[in-house]
Amino acid sequence: MRTRKYIAIAATAAALCGVGIAAPAANASVRPMADCGAPWNNVGSPGNLYGFGYYAGQVEQQYQVCGGGVVNARAHFQWSGDFQARFPGTWVQVGTGSHYWGPVFPSTTDSTADKDVPSPGFEIHNAKPDQWWAFATLTSTPNGCTSPSDWDGTARGTDWLYANGTAVEAPDNAYCS
Repeated sequence: MRTRKYIAIAATAAALCGVGIAAPAANASVRPMADCGAPWNNVGSPGNLYGFGYYAGQVEQQYQVCGGGVVNARAHFQWSGDFQARFPGTWVQVGTGSHYWGPVFPSTTDSTADKDVPSPGFEIHNAKPDQWWAFATLTSTPNGCTSPSDWDGTARGTDWLYANGTAVEAPDNAYCS
Protein backbone atom coordinates (compact mmCIF):
# COMPACT_ATOMS: atom_id res chain seq x y z
CA MET A 1 0.00 0.00 0.00
CA ARG A 2 2.77 2.43 0.88
CA THR A 3 4.43 1.94 -2.49
CA ARG A 4 1.20 2.82 -4.32
CA LYS A 5 0.80 5.92 -2.14
CA TYR A 6 4.33 7.11 -2.94
CA ILE A 7 3.83 6.43 -6.66
CA ALA A 8 0.57 8.41 -6.57
CA ILE A 9 2.30 11.30 -4.78
CA ALA A 10 5.17 11.28 -7.30
CA ALA A 11 2.73 11.18 -10.24
CA THR A 12 0.75 14.07 -8.78
CA ALA A 13 3.91 16.11 -8.22
CA ALA A 14 5.04 15.48 -11.80
CA ALA A 15 1.63 16.53 -13.14
CA LEU A 16 1.67 19.73 -11.09
CA CYS A 17 5.11 20.55 -12.46
CA GLY A 18 3.84 20.19 -16.04
CA VAL A 19 5.96 17.15 -16.79
CA GLY A 20 4.63 14.18 -18.72
CA ILE A 21 5.91 11.44 -20.97
CA ALA A 22 5.81 12.51 -24.59
CA ALA A 23 6.51 9.34 -26.53
CA PRO A 24 6.61 5.59 -26.28
CA ALA A 25 8.87 4.26 -23.52
CA ALA A 26 10.80 2.26 -26.11
CA ASN A 27 12.68 5.43 -27.08
CA ALA A 28 14.72 6.16 -23.96
CA SER A 29 16.38 9.24 -25.52
CA VAL A 30 13.08 11.11 -25.76
CA ARG A 31 12.91 14.12 -23.48
CA PRO A 32 9.59 14.70 -21.69
CA MET A 33 6.95 17.28 -22.43
CA ALA A 34 7.55 20.32 -20.30
CA ASP A 35 6.95 23.93 -19.49
CA CYS A 36 9.86 25.32 -17.49
CA GLY A 37 8.03 28.54 -16.61
CA ALA A 38 10.04 30.74 -18.97
CA PRO A 39 8.11 33.09 -21.30
CA TRP A 40 6.76 31.64 -24.56
CA ASN A 41 7.97 33.54 -27.66
CA ASN A 42 6.40 33.51 -31.13
CA VAL A 43 8.55 32.26 -34.00
CA GLY A 44 7.84 32.31 -37.73
CA SER A 45 4.48 33.29 -39.17
CA PRO A 46 1.04 31.91 -38.32
CA GLY A 47 -1.21 29.84 -40.55
CA ASN A 48 -4.89 30.83 -40.83
CA LEU A 49 -7.73 28.36 -40.37
CA TYR A 50 -11.15 28.81 -41.99
CA GLY A 51 -14.30 26.83 -41.37
CA PHE A 52 -17.84 27.03 -42.82
CA GLY A 53 -16.72 29.99 -44.95
CA TYR A 54 -15.52 32.05 -41.96
CA TYR A 55 -12.12 32.85 -40.47
CA ALA A 56 -11.77 30.54 -37.43
CA GLY A 57 -8.40 31.70 -36.11
CA GLN A 58 -4.67 31.27 -36.49
CA VAL A 59 -1.98 28.88 -35.28
CA GLU A 60 1.60 29.86 -34.60
CA GLN A 61 4.64 28.18 -33.15
CA GLN A 62 6.07 29.31 -29.84
CA TYR A 63 9.28 28.41 -28.05
CA GLN A 64 10.81 28.88 -24.62
CA VAL A 65 14.44 28.72 -23.56
CA CYS A 66 14.87 26.89 -20.26
CA GLY A 67 18.64 26.90 -19.78
CA GLY A 68 21.12 24.11 -20.27
CA GLY A 69 20.45 24.06 -24.01
CA VAL A 70 16.85 22.95 -23.52
CA VAL A 71 14.35 24.62 -25.81
CA ASN A 72 10.66 23.70 -25.74
CA ALA A 73 8.25 24.32 -28.60
CA ARG A 74 4.48 24.31 -28.69
CA ALA A 75 1.64 25.40 -30.92
CA HIS A 76 -0.68 28.23 -29.94
CA PHE A 77 -4.10 28.64 -31.56
CA GLN A 78 -6.28 31.71 -31.05
CA TRP A 79 -9.95 31.65 -32.05
CA SER A 80 -11.54 34.52 -33.94
CA GLY A 81 -14.13 36.14 -31.65
CA ASP A 82 -16.64 36.22 -34.51
CA PHE A 83 -16.15 32.48 -35.15
CA GLN A 84 -16.54 31.69 -31.45
CA ALA A 85 -19.88 33.52 -31.42
CA ARG A 86 -21.16 31.95 -34.68
CA PHE A 87 -20.09 28.36 -34.01
CA PRO A 88 -20.02 27.66 -30.26
CA GLY A 89 -19.07 24.10 -29.40
CA THR A 90 -16.66 23.75 -32.32
CA TRP A 91 -13.40 21.99 -31.45
CA VAL A 92 -9.83 22.38 -32.69
CA GLN A 93 -6.85 20.04 -32.45
CA VAL A 94 -3.61 21.98 -31.92
CA GLY A 95 -0.07 20.58 -31.89
CA THR A 96 3.49 20.59 -33.13
CA GLY A 97 4.83 18.35 -35.87
CA SER A 98 8.13 17.51 -37.53
CA HIS A 99 9.31 15.55 -40.54
CA TYR A 100 11.91 14.10 -38.17
CA TRP A 101 9.65 13.02 -35.31
CA GLY A 102 6.51 10.96 -35.16
CA PRO A 103 4.17 9.36 -35.93
CA VAL A 104 2.44 10.79 -32.84
CA PHE A 105 2.77 14.55 -32.39
CA PRO A 106 2.26 16.42 -29.11
CA SER A 107 -1.22 17.91 -29.35
CA THR A 108 -4.34 18.91 -27.45
CA THR A 109 -7.98 19.43 -28.35
CA ASP A 110 -10.17 22.24 -27.03
CA SER A 111 -13.38 24.05 -27.92
CA THR A 112 -14.46 27.59 -28.70
CA ALA A 113 -15.13 27.99 -24.96
CA ASP A 114 -11.45 29.02 -24.58
CA LYS A 115 -9.99 31.93 -26.59
CA ASP A 116 -6.44 30.52 -26.57
CA VAL A 117 -5.52 26.88 -27.09
CA PRO A 118 -1.86 25.97 -26.48
CA SER A 119 -0.51 22.47 -27.14
CA PRO A 120 1.82 20.75 -24.68
CA GLY A 121 5.43 21.95 -24.69
CA PHE A 122 7.88 19.50 -26.26
CA GLU A 123 11.69 19.52 -26.22
CA ILE A 124 12.78 20.42 -29.76
CA HIS A 125 15.90 18.27 -29.69
CA ASN A 126 13.68 15.15 -29.81
CA ALA A 127 13.72 15.67 -33.59
CA LYS A 128 17.03 15.51 -35.42
CA PRO A 129 17.39 18.01 -36.94
CA ASP A 130 15.34 20.17 -34.57
CA GLN A 131 12.78 21.33 -37.15
CA TRP A 132 9.12 21.85 -36.16
CA TRP A 133 5.85 23.42 -37.29
CA ALA A 134 2.61 24.27 -35.47
CA PHE A 135 -0.70 22.89 -36.74
CA ALA A 136 -4.43 23.29 -36.11
CA THR A 137 -7.44 21.53 -37.58
CA LEU A 138 -11.13 21.72 -36.80
CA THR A 139 -12.36 18.44 -35.36
CA SER A 140 -15.48 16.96 -33.78
CA THR A 141 -17.58 19.90 -34.89
CA PRO A 142 -21.33 19.94 -34.29
CA ASN A 143 -21.83 21.49 -37.71
CA GLY A 144 -20.11 18.70 -39.67
CA CYS A 145 -17.01 20.57 -40.85
CA THR A 146 -14.94 18.04 -42.77
CA SER A 147 -11.76 18.11 -44.80
CA PRO A 148 -10.93 16.16 -47.96
CA SER A 149 -7.93 14.58 -46.19
CA ASP A 150 -6.16 14.83 -42.86
CA TRP A 151 -3.75 17.59 -43.96
CA ASP A 152 -5.94 19.52 -46.44
CA GLY A 153 -7.96 21.00 -43.57
CA THR A 154 -4.94 21.63 -41.34
CA ALA A 155 -3.43 25.10 -41.02
CA ARG A 156 0.31 25.12 -40.38
CA GLY A 157 2.58 27.82 -39.06
CA THR A 158 6.10 28.30 -40.44
CA ASP A 159 8.21 25.14 -40.52
CA TRP A 160 11.13 26.36 -38.38
CA LEU A 161 14.69 24.99 -38.13
CA TYR A 162 15.95 25.86 -34.66
CA ALA A 163 19.57 24.85 -35.37
CA ASN A 164 20.15 28.03 -37.36
CA GLY A 165 16.94 30.00 -36.73
CA THR A 166 15.51 29.92 -40.24
CA ALA A 167 12.20 29.25 -41.91
CA VAL A 168 12.21 26.08 -43.99
CA GLU A 169 8.64 26.27 -45.34
CA ALA A 170 6.11 29.09 -45.37
CA PRO A 171 2.87 28.77 -43.38
CA ASP A 172 -0.18 27.09 -44.93
CA ASN A 173 -3.76 28.30 -44.59
CA ALA A 174 -6.53 25.71 -44.46
CA TYR A 175 -10.24 25.56 -45.24
CA CYS A 176 -12.92 23.09 -44.31
CA SER A 177 -16.66 23.15 -44.87
